[in-house]
Amino acid sequence: MLIYIGIGAFVIVLSVIFRVAAAFRLTIPLLYALLAPTLFSKWFYANYELANIIGYALLALAGLSWVISLIRKIRAFMAERREERFSEEILRRRIRESTEVDENGYRVVNTDGLYR
Repeated sequence: MLIYIGIGAFVIVLSVIFRVAAAFRLTIPLLYALLAPTLFSKWFYANYELANIIGYALLALAGLSWVISLIRKIRAFMAERREERFSEEILRRRIRESTEVDENGYRVVNTDGLYR
């Protein structure tokens, strides 16, 4: 009974680890770290430096994907802000063009078709 509980807890912990790794795009480096020393142990220990370089390269690729995603988010944010400013400028221009003076001398803005 205790063995089944231990195996179940191990599977749950492993599942949580893989979900966290997937969220941070570290699934491939994690699989390499788990499988290389176990399934390919002869090769791994015979070529220990190369195996470590491969592991570090996989981590570097994951870090590079984070940087690329961050740059894309920043570009999207900047483009959105640029479009908002452009839309605001168009709205200001339309307001200036649609401003009229009524019979009392007050400025009145005609709002028909002002915003897009």
